[in-house]
Amino acid sequence: MRRYGAEEPGRLASAIRKLLEVGPAYFARLLLQRVVPGWLWLANRGVVLELDTAAAADDAIAGLRWGDPSEHALLGAFGHPASTLAARFARGDRVCVLAPDGRLEGYAWFHPDVYEEPEVRTRFRMRPGEIWLYDAMVAPARRGEGLYPRLLAGAARRLAQQGVRRVLIYVDERNRNSVRAHVAGGAKPIARISAAGLFGWVRVRDSRDASSRWLAPGRWYDASAGSGSGGSSGGPA
Repeated sequence: MRRYGAEEPGRLASAIRKLLEVGPAYFARLLLQRVVPGWLWLANRGVVLELDTAAAADDAIAGLRWGDPSEHALLGAFGHPASTLAARFARGDRVCVLAPDGRLEGYAWFHPDVYEEPEVRTRFRMRPGEIWLYDAMVAPARRGEGLYPRLLAGAARRLAQQGVRRVLIYVDERNRNSVRAHVAGGAKPIARISAAGLFGWVRVRDSRDASSRWLAPGRWYDASAGSGSGGSSGGPA
């Protein structure tokens, strides 16, 4: 077993930065997720947020644009391998990047149609004019500057120009810094979804209809992504 020590100062420093960034509750959850597989034990709760693209703040930010599938080196600067990037573009995803002077400082990935969130065993179905934000990051050197809310608002304005009316996001509610950053970018909480279970059996609760349902192994809870009631449980797509 590898241990943190003098030979791995970078790894230890990274762990400390992450702890300070997300707080002890979410950090503990991330550590537990590394050692306990989701099929064995699941206990997550999060908030679904909705961002009205027409109401996004009009704050020009230099270097913000849509990413191109050919930019593997730029888009992979935060660690995504080329194969992951190619798969995302192949399924219709798009990415808004903040890259002044050709340096990646932040990004936000969006997915249309249906998005599966394994943390709460829920399949979110987009309605016309909706899109799902599932992966976003700001360069470590730029964190704490309020950059992400501006990136999010800028991406929302660009999506509005393409006919997208709402951006939907799921965030673990223990990751309070992330929740605050999305709210600062104009997003509003519209639902809370939790999932807990053992050995593949999971109970999902959706605050929009104040109900819960048990899911057998391999089955998902189908939910509309935006405001409104949740759907019924469904099997694999």
